[in-house]
Amino acid sequence: MLNILLYWGTAFVGYIIGYKTKEKYINMNLLDKIPFAIIGILVFTMGMRMGSNKEIISKIGSIGLIALVFTVIVILGGVIAVSILRRLIGLDKYGYFHNKNVINSEVTAEVEKIEKYEEESQNHNHSTSILIVVSVLIGLAVGYFYIRNAMTDPDKFYDVTSLIMTVVLVILLGVIGFTLGRTGVVAKNLKHIGIKVILVPIVVIIGTTIAAFLCALILKISAKESLAIAYGFGWYSFAPIAIANAGYHFAGAISFLHNVFREMFGLILIPILANKIGYVEITAMPGVAAMDVGMPIIEKATRPDIIVYSFLIGLTEGLIVPIIVPLALNIINF
Repeated sequence: MLNILLYWGTAFVGYIIGYKTKEKYINMNLLDKIPFAIIGILVFTMGMRMGSNKEIISKIGSIGLIALVFTVIVILGGVIAVSILRRLIGLDKYGYFHNKNVINSEVTAEVEKIEKYEEESQNHNHSTSILIVVSVLIGLAVGYFYIRNAMTDPDKFYDVTSLIMTVVLVILLGVIGFTLGRTGVVAKNLKHIGIKVILVPIVVIIGTTIAAFLCALILKISAKESLAIAYGFGWYSFAPIAIANAGYHFAGAISFLHNVFREMFGLILIPILANKIGYVEITAMPGVAAMDVGMPIIEKATRPDIIVYSFLIGLTEGLIVPIIVPLALNIINF
């Protein structure tokens, strides 16, 4: 909770500063390069932590395929649910709200502007994808071949890397908040969408639930175990422990790898799929990471205002995981 307040307090301060200085000339090209560099640092650090984690390495061979299939189905469930909602509330592929009954020169100009922006962003998204893949692979290699054998105090290593990730995220959110303040796009979009924005995290949970039942059928595991695994939403430091402590050790192992895969694959695929499946849809992919590590990647692959959906999804999932994971195991009896 303190991290959430820190992250969004920084973003809010950045927003206010950006709004107050929007009439002044500032070289935005330099600011645009900061998120790109921070993405590399974050993903490298994440990869290094994973590669150095002996528990992750030891479990990949035995249950990796089950966890991988589970991850694909669950991510698809959330994405499809958001895609259906987006169409129902009148958002286009790029997260813009348009009144279909009103066609005028202003709307036409906006559409042309969007299309031009998306065409120009294709190369940028490819660069971001390459950066993510290369950074995570290098991080995994460093973690596995060096850190794993060299570190004498794993807790200290994770504390230091957590601090690094927190610091760079704070810097990044300050920059994103500043950019949003200068453009004012968040206020405009929320004015159009209104209360409907809270439906996005709700349908992600619904889509995840349906996907979990499907996983239970395909992978031959109980429905309550499948739901508990899916309800981890990428939080691999909580859900697997809660499941294993309840006596479901095999499900706990699947949950651990599934949540690792969910975060890692979600972050890697965001720049690749943003222009193909939709801007709002991709915010559902990384799970709880959508409100922290995933934000800079989502912001660069889409637009700064799209992180409103990202934050709401990540925050909602982060709040309910400690409740619904044990609930799924204790209430559902099939």
